[in-house]
Amino acid sequence: MKRLVGFALIVATITGCKGADGATGPAGPAGAAGAAGAQGAPGVAGLPGPAGAQGTTRLNFTVAVAANGSASQPLPAAAGTDPNKPPFLACYLTDGTLPVVWLSIAGPHGGTNATCQLSFSGGLWTAQILKSPVPGWTAAFVVVF
Repeated sequence: MKRLVGFALIVATITGCKGADGATGPAGPAGAAGAAGAQGAPGVAGLPGPAGAQGTTRLNFTVAVAANGSASQPLPAAAGTDPNKPPFLACYLTDGTLPVVWLSIAGPHGGTNATCQLSFSGGLWTAQILKSPVPGWTAAFVVVF
């Protein structure tokens, strides 16, 4: 029995004494990705964003200049029905020969100058060129509203 107690004492001494830890070994290979977690609860709704800018519409019309030197184009009601809020208007003339050159009509009203104008009647706008120097040319109206 002394032997058994002696052997147990030796085993207990050996296993009870531990040396210093050695250096850390290299990392092992990465493991496989785990399963995705459960979907979280939806968050609180955010504040509404600011209102967007109002859109604009551009219409282009071409009309032959009449023998009296005028050209006119009635505009749709969408261009406006308020006589105090006219749409934007630009007027041009061309003879149509190549290369096509559009002449801007922007001179002063009156005299013999061609005039670009808007008139309001019956709740609608009409684009007009008056006193075009060359009947038969093509008038163009660009309307933005």
